[in-house]
Amino acid sequence: MAKSKKQIRKPRKLWTTQDIKQLKQMIRQKVPTKTIARKLGRTLAALYMKASQKGISLGN
Repeated sequence: MAKSKKQIRKPRKLWTTQDIKQLKQMIRQKVPTKTIARKLGRTLAALYMKASQKGISLGN
């Protein structure tokens, strides 16, 4: 019987005020959301969630 591999999860990365400033700046520059997520080291889901919480429109 094959053993299942345990997935190792990264610890959660908290959003700093600098991260949010960068997010807003890149949105103003019309950077694609996938690129923003990669530059901030976040998932797309995390990016959409934070934008929603902060009332930031991603323009999609």
